[in-house]
Amino acid sequence: MFLIFYGLFKVENSFQYYVALTLATFSSLFIKPSFMICFIPGVLVFAAFSIFRKNFINLYVVFCVLVVSFIILSIQFWLTYSSGNNGLADEASRIMFLPFVVVLKFSKPGMIFPSFIFSVLFPLSTYVLFYDYARKDRIINLSWVVFLISVFYYYFLGESGSRLYDANFFWGAQVSLLVIFIFSVMMLVNNYDKLIIRSKMHLYVCGFIYFSHFVTGVLYVLKLMLGYGYH
Repeated sequence: MFLIFYGLFKVENSFQYYVALTLATFSSLFIKPSFMICFIPGVLVFAAFSIFRKNFINLYVVFCVLVVSFIILSIQFWLTYSSGNNGLADEASRIMFLPFVVVLKFSKPGMIFPSFIFSVLFPLSTYVLFYDYARKDRIINLSWVVFLISVFYYYFLGESGSRLYDANFFWGAQVSLLVIFIFSVMMLVNNYDKLIIRSKMHLYVCGFIYFSHFVTGVLYVLKLMLGYGYH
């Protein structure tokens, strides 16, 4: 994942990089394709926007990822959704447009929007409070594009049949959000010397929100471990 993000904005990458990129992309797709099915349309949108704005993006990296992903995802799609290979289900499962059907299984109706806001509060506040830095950080911007696509999957897509509540389209949003968290923290750390002088209060606000994320995350895990369920 990090190989892709950083290689996209380098003018030249070594042969060893492309070998590692191919292996990493294959491994990611083989283990769980959730992030890559969000990243692929995201990087295409971002690449098109970059070309339109005449900003550099390494199209060799994009092409390498697309070729490997197309091959592996085509095989996985056929094995998963072909009626002849879907023997565990009563009927062949299909990807369907099911707005909020799956998410309502795991969340109360009145908590869907608040849960989303609280989930993205740290990276969103970081982007807003340090907009001058964030808007120039192309890795963070790409991360947000990928995340927004994953959000569409999360809330609007599902699988028919016995796979309906497997929630396989949830994982992409969770991984994509983690990516934004990581790069947002890295932006704050890399620019700490400047930010502590210019925007000390904003930095404290972001720190408090991040700490709140951590504490509530630990409490939620404990809640699940104690058997209280998702709600």
